[in-house]
Amino acid sequence: MFFNKLFQLISATSITTQHQTDILNNITTLESQTPPIESNLTKIQNLFDTRFFPLHFLEHAQIHHQGRVLSLIFLPKFKNDSLPKFCSLKIVDESIKNNLLESLGMESDVIREIPFQEMTSIIDTCNTLDKVLSPNETTNIIKKDPETKDDEDVEDVYFKSIFSGIVPGTKWCGINDIAVNYHDIGEEGELDRCCRAHDHCPVKVKAFQSNYGTFNFHPYTKSHCYCDNVFYNCLKRLVTGENSTNTPLQKAHTIGNIYFNVIGIECIEPKFPVHCLESMNEEGIVIIHEATSTYRQPNIPLHRFRRSFNFGQSNDGNSNNNERTDKCIKWTVDMSREPKYFQRC
Repeated sequence: MFFNKLFQLISATSITTQHQTDILNNITTLESQTPPIESNLTKIQNLFDTRFFPLHFLEHAQIHHQGRVLSLIFLPKFKNDSLPKFCSLKIVDESIKNNLLESLGMESDVIREIPFQEMTSIIDTCNTLDKVLSPNETTNIIKKDPETKDDEDVEDVYFKSIFSGIVPGTKWCGINDIAVNYHDIGEEGELDRCCRAHDHCPVKVKAFQSNYGTFNFHPYTKSHCYCDNVFYNCLKRLVTGENSTNTPLQKAHTIGNIYFNVIGIECIEPKFPVHCLESMNEEGIVIIHEATSTYRQPNIPLHRFRRSFNFGQSNDGNSNNNERTDKCIKWTVDMSREPKYFQRC
């Protein structure tokens, strides 16, 4: 029943069929895995703040990492089921990530680095799974700080949000976050999940810092352009009433307007090496090349656009302006190589 419901919700989202297949194929069972010793499980429990789960739940868990994000996936005991029973995400400092993972003392088949797109698939799955879990499958402890009193004043929470730069009713929308852990969601659940997914973007460059070969001169953090596009579409669905209440959510419009229009947040975009396979000289003779790399992208339109948070107009995020012609007439993009990152609007 639970997995049928999860399949229905995933199918109803904007995730493509191929994307769904990738999600399922990339999350595999580890029935032959030797259970980790208890001390290692305790380290994982503390790292992901999953004290509400018994240690034996972690025995068949996998840890994936990409960039600044770690994912912890609890796998079902049934070999035919490839969806996780439960997953949690954790943001870490990339400079200490490797040492942190080594300190867990886990086998290499339990911890592995995954590609960016695979991690974004896991983030999508975690968001969907978090929405459909029933009270019988999770506990209220997940969404409560163990040190928080049950009779905490609602006004105290409201003012805590305001002074923390957080949109009231959320814990992830604003400057940083005030959530206890990944599963701590505010009253505006669907809006908060949009912000939470964006906060867990694996690739970010902080203000006035350098990362991924690019320096961010702006006073705000820049995210991978894919993450910004997912965030845009998530807010758009809420503004147009495509949510559980089927009513437009004004807060989503306000956040989108500030982020994409008022501030006009820029993002960072990867450029993969391009191999020119064939070129034409001035005499019109076609020359066949061996595989060589260049970061120039001949005959490929430059997709530089500014998103406007205006849902009365069509905006597919593409622009055919600035198209340029080069001598290269046939090429291929090498997605297996490390990309260089560039900043764009």
